[in-house]
Amino acid sequence: MRPVKLFQLSKLERDALREVMSMGMGHASIALSELLDEKIDMALMTLEILPIKYLSKKLGESHQLSTGVYVRITGDINGTVSFILSRTSSMTLADILMKNKKGTTAVLGKVERSALEETTSILTAHYLTAMSEFLHLKAIPTPPSTVFHLSGSIIDFILLGVDRIIEYGIIVHIKFGRESEEVKSDFIVLLDSQSLEKIIEAVNTVYLKDEKEDEA
Repeated sequence: MRPVKLFQLSKLERDALREVMSMGMGHASIALSELLDEKIDMALMTLEILPIKYLSKKLGESHQLSTGVYVRITGDINGTVSFILSRTSSMTLADILMKNKKGTTAVLGKVERSALEETTSILTAHYLTAMSEFLHLKAIPTPPSTVFHLSGSIIDFILLGVDRIIEYGIIVHIKFGRESEEVKSDFIVLLDSQSLEKIIEAVNTVYLKDEKEDEA
């Protein structure tokens, strides 16, 4: 298994990671639409892989109060999946999930937090399912938890409860919503080096192998 050098990943490796994430987002969009009985569009805007120290700094640049919902994962890979939204976006998403008119939610109470946690569970489950199906890596999620703080500080808080050294973060900027109501958020996968190495190795042995066979 070769060491992962994040900024030396090939274009095919980056494209493969992006496609796996896109598939997960697509499945999540369908699941949310069925759950709410209305069309929910979801799109992956950008994907980055960063050392954890740069990730915290980048998220902290906004200095805005945010909502973070996170799920710990174990199995073939270990780490945390988190879903971070600005306070405004979390209110908008709560309205969408609760089927309220835009601007109805003013405070994230117990019911609203539960709705956000359920959404994170759906996103995480479909991301892990996509990864398991295409990369043959097993990942088991735990129940979600919610934290309110500045964006960068949320990551620092999540890391406090991890019993291993987390070195890298895959950050996916996504947007979703209904009609004129759009929510922008960060879907972040925090991994130790061994877990990221397993993902990249799987991309090369499974996904990219299929790509090369198709080209032959």
